[in-house]
Amino acid sequence: MAWGDPLLIDNLENPTKVTPMVRQASGRLSGQPGYRENLLQHLIHVAPGCLPIRAIDPAFTDLRAVCTELPLREDVGRYADNLLINPDGRICLIECKLSTNAHADRDVLAQLLDYAAALGRLDYGGLRDRIRQATGKAGDPILDAVLGTEADLDRAEDLIVGVERSLRRGEMLLLIVGDRIRRNTERLVDLLQERVNLGFTFGLVEMPVFATSCGTYIVQPRVLMRTEVVTRTVFLAATDGPELSVKKVEEKAPGGNLAEQEFFTELGKVDPILPAQVRSLLDRLADLGCDVQLLRKYNIYLDDGLGGRINVLSIGSRGTAYAWFATGRDGPLGRPLGREYLAEVARILPGGQLHGDEAHPGDWSVRVNGRPTLDLRLLLTHQDAWLAAIATLRDKLQELQRERDT
Repeated sequence: MAWGDPLLIDNLENPTKVTPMVRQASGRLSGQPGYRENLLQHLIHVAPGCLPIRAIDPAFTDLRAVCTELPLREDVGRYADNLLINPDGRICLIECKLSTNAHADRDVLAQLLDYAAALGRLDYGGLRDRIRQATGKAGDPILDAVLGTEADLDRAEDLIVGVERSLRRGEMLLLIVGDRIRRNTERLVDLLQERVNLGFTFGLVEMPVFATSCGTYIVQPRVLMRTEVVTRTVFLAATDGPELSVKKVEEKAPGGNLAEQEFFTELGKVDPILPAQVRSLLDRLADLGCDVQLLRKYNIYLDDGLGGRINVLSIGSRGTAYAWFATGRDGPLGRPLGREYLAEVARILPGGQLHGDEAHPGDWSVRVNGRPTLDLRLLLTHQDAWLAAIATLRDKLQELQRERDT
């Protein structure tokens, strides 16, 4: 993929000053300051939304930074640069390399595969313990980083099951992030994908740094390539040794129908009339343009127009519903649209409250009578008003998209 250098202009209608920005070398050249790999590592950790994840694999969107310097291979003193996990339990491992490293191409790919193999040998408890080592935090740093310190038990259980599934199946997103990705790195990834079908996704992300005339810098993350995921091959975790075996397995029929049947069977145990009501609600949500996805629960999303998505609603098989994470994209959008949506939902529901604090603007949620877990029957009773709130949010997002396009 070819990219030009960005321009700095003084206004949008008739710019009188057009200044090409200068790409900043990672090494020190001509008296200019350089930077190290830990700059990229730090930027990813404090602002994981800068990564164009949706363009690589939409299943991994809404990643939360969990830790840096994850000790996966302590026997050789190696640490994964960044670990990110989303609320569905999807895992992303990142290795940052600068183009000034002459051995970056082959080494970074080998390291990433090594880390994935080591990660696949862990269960949830083992991963949690490694993250405790990296962060120095007690408790469960995975739950705290991904869901917040006040996560309810149902969401916590869903996250734990999702992480366990990702570890067991080896379904991870492996990213190589650099200031300048060499063509040889792309060829190596292509070659690897041709020789063996892996159960994880590779992505190459370039994060060039540009200097502005006013002494500040702009970082422009962009996707160079991603692999197509083929899951005929899985990693088998060895429990008593460092070797990693790769075993070819037969393709299975898609599991979506079975997962759907299991979800509605469990939901019917709560109340026999709920399955039909929820199916009808899901159809109405799809008609609104929502993306409806089933993992352990139904997650309902709206595209935000920036390559991300907003989680407007989640429905659990135990007769529960959640209005969390809608504010996670307010920062990139530049408007508190998610928060406005949650405030409207809180107004609709009897006993509803908008819960959060200004120190964590991405973690606002709706509670009813102080409880973060909502009764699904309450949602169904007020579904017309709730759907209207979702439609209003959709319209605001579309209006914002039109403003950006003009």
